Amino acid sequence: MANLDSFTKQAIHGVIKEHDRTADTYKNDVDFTRSHLNFSYGVNGAHSKEIKTKIQQRCDAIMDGRKLQDTANVMCEWVVTFPFEYCTPTPCYIYKKGKQTVKKENGGEPVAKMYNKPNDPVQVKQFFDEVYDFVCERYGAENIMGAYVHMDEKTPQMHIDFVPEAISRKTGLRTVSSASRITRGELHSFHTDLDKRIESTLGMKKAILNGRTKGDFTVEELKERERVENEIAERMLKAKEVEQQVNDMYSDTLKLCDELDEQQKELTQERDEFYVERRKKTEELKEREKSVSDRENKCFNVERANAQAIQQINLSRQQLEKERAEFNEQKEDSVISYLSTHTIPIAREKGIGSRFCTRDDVNGLDYINGQIRQEKINKKLGVTTNSNNPCRINDLVNSVEYPNT
Repeated sequence: MANLDSFTKQAIHGVIKEHDRTADTYKNDVDFTRSHLNFSYGVNGAHSKEIKTKIQQRCDAIMDGRKLQDTANVMCEWVVTFPFEYCTPTPCYIYKKGKQTVKKENGGEPVAKMYNKPNDPVQVKQFFDEVYDFVCERYGAENIMGAYVHMDEKTPQMHIDFVPEAISRKTGLRTVSSASRITRGELHSFHTDLDKRIESTLGMKKAILNGRTKGDFTVEELKERERVENEIAERMLKAKEVEQQVNDMYSDTLKLCDELDEQQKELTQERDEFYVERRKKTEELKEREKSVSDRENKCFNVERANAQAIQQINLSRQQLEKERAEFNEQKEDSVISYLSTHTIPIAREKGIGSRFCTRDDVNGLDYINGQIRQEKINKKLGVTTNSNNPCRINDLVNSVEYPNT
């Protein structure tokens, strides 16, 4: 579908600002969340004042010094809409202040609307490429001031601005006149020729001549249809919000599950490390217990060996004491025997005063002999001697001098 508008030079500034989305308010429904999808042809980033100057320069070149009326339409605009058959109805929110569309940050109230989302963005670009080339060929590329494709309105559409260069029916000279250039026949042939062009190049049938302008709907019917569409859009948006909430909850749940899985992994790792450490410490404790047990066994063996050694020492000591006692007894017996058989008889035989012994010596020996014998008898009988003389047998024995015989 295509329709035509014409503008005086006074209206150009506002029209271009709407086209490049630099205006504050808009008469059409604009979803600014999709404005980044818009693109243009031949504008090269020029703003409204530059476009207006460009139009004026083109008009001056056409008029060749002749004056152009202030009320003349110096710019025409074809608005070509992409066929909605290749789109999917999709709900969106726009923001309104009264009847004007504004940006959300400018305080507008949200209104649910349906827009036609293209199924294939590449097809959209090809479609408008053909439209732009067609218009340039039809009205002259030098007269084309630029084209703006709006993807943020209800249906993708192109605004092609051009200077309506024509031949004056009165003077036969070149002039700027929308009435002379866009005649009734031109309106009809434009639609027909463009429809054929799109079908032949893109294979899209009835893309322009789709019969949508021939409807017999009343104003009330159109308003009711729009109201129903908006109501459907509102319900779809609410359903989408609920779906988004569910998706967010699901995402949060997945995120929480991932966090729990991560925590579980960390706990499992900590548990495994704890078990490894515990096993290590258990092994160390076992080693220590074994070492302690070995030391205890060694100590026990040492103590047992010491006890055996002490026992052996005690036995040896007892044996030694016994042997010593036997020795002393034998010694005593030997002394007594010697005294009895040698010393005393010799002393008696030699006589007192001899060189071997004196009478005192003989008497002393008799005394010692008697004492020794008495000591032995007492010892065997277990009787304690209460003698005033503390002399012991050994001392008595040791005091004896043995003469050489």
